[in-house]
Amino acid sequence: MRKLLFYGIFVALLVACHKEENEEAVSKSEDGFTIENNYVRFYSKESFIKTMSALHKLSTSELPKWEKEHGIQNSLRSKQWDTTKTIDVENMLVQDMRFASVINEDGVYAIGDSIHKITQDKEYVYRIGTSVSSTTLGRSSSGVRVFLIKKQILNLDAPLDNNVIKTRSMADQYVYYDRTQMGIPPSSAKGTRRVRFYAWSTSYIAYCSNGIGMHSQFRTKNFWGQLYWKDSPMAYMGMSGYAWYLYNGFDKQKYSYDSDTNEYNEQCTIAYEFAGTIYTYRINAAFGFQLNSEYPFYYYNTIWN
Repeated sequence: MRKLLFYGIFVALLVACHKEENEEAVSKSEDGFTIENNYVRFYSKESFIKTMSALHKLSTSELPKWEKEHGIQNSLRSKQWDTTKTIDVENMLVQDMRFASVINEDGVYAIGDSIHKITQDKEYVYRIGTSVSSTTLGRSSSGVRVFLIKKQILNLDAPLDNNVIKTRSMADQYVYYDRTQMGIPPSSAKGTRRVRFYAWSTSYIAYCSNGIGMHSQFRTKNFWGQLYWKDSPMAYMGMSGYAWYLYNGFDKQKYSYDSDTNEYNEQCTIAYEFAGTIYTYRINAAFGFQLNSEYPFYYYNTIWN
């Protein structure tokens, strides 16, 4: 009798464990990807497209939570934006934060059996299990395919305000403001506030996009007394953009907008496509922001082309 009872308990536990394993497998398959060796591996091109389409329904402020819920601990988005060091848009591996959420901090993700490694100007694709190193990465004979990343540097038309610092790439615009006006002379003094406006248009192997963004910063001191630009959340950040672009030989136009509250960084991806090349002729952008109730609501319009 005891043997039968023990056997019954053993079978029940075995069935329960099998059920949990099946439920876990179903959960993973619903995500469309797994985390392997610290990078995201999509089951297929279709699951990649499905995931990216879902991410575009989220605000950028929801991306950290989404990454955490899906076990992504070292995203490129986090490395580029959750930092005390300001990185120029030109020097980012991936400007689009939603795409950067599924890429690890080394620029790696996978679709099916192929690993994609993104660098500043090239994307390397090779089969999982291929032995590669920094010296063999660029050799086609090593089983690695090499593609040039098509990254546009959008020039800036004459801004509405003359007190704007342009970076070498002209993709970033810094506008300084205080409680009374926007467009005050640039300063690195403690207490200075500024907003960075930027645009991008970039094509990778499996994904391409264009868009605009804004980033709020405040000049303060760290623990050692050194001045640096600190992220500064705003009560409201909003933007809209209209883009004229060429995708795989077809002229297209698209409008998009985005907004959020209590955030220091917000993006609006205007157009995104899969497996093709996007070339942007022009982006008309309108921004609006308010730090808090003690500051006025400021507007800023500009054109990248």
